[in-house]
Amino acid sequence: MSLVITSRAGDSTLDRAVRLVPIEVISVYTAVVALAGAAILALLIAGALATPLVLALHARARHLRASLAQHLVRVLSFIAWAFAVSNPLEPAPPIDRWIPAISIIVMPVLGTMLFPPSGSP
Repeated sequence: MSLVITSRAGDSTLDRAVRLVPIEVISVYTAVVALAGAAILALLIAGALATPLVLALHARARHLRASLAQHLVRVLSFIAWAFAVSNPLEPAPPIDRWIPAISIIVMPVLGTMLFPPSGSP
């Protein structure tokens, strides 16, 4: 599937995939981890909880409704990014770096393939 296919709303698949990456939450998580010097599990949990909240607020502001599937893909995308930035499960040994590296690409693209566009933000 090409990433330049457009939906009925005129959004390309790439546009839809990018919207499935919770940039707002990832940015805050990355800044806090950099200031704290180490990732902690509480930051991962807080980010995972904040991700659907931020999506719901964006959807409400645009008078749209985000699907449960969209929330799930965004939370999984956040978790993949959190592991790519650092090891939120320290002092446990880190997972192989290729797993989050591939996941941060695959999760949003897979989300656009599995869930058709439906007026989501």
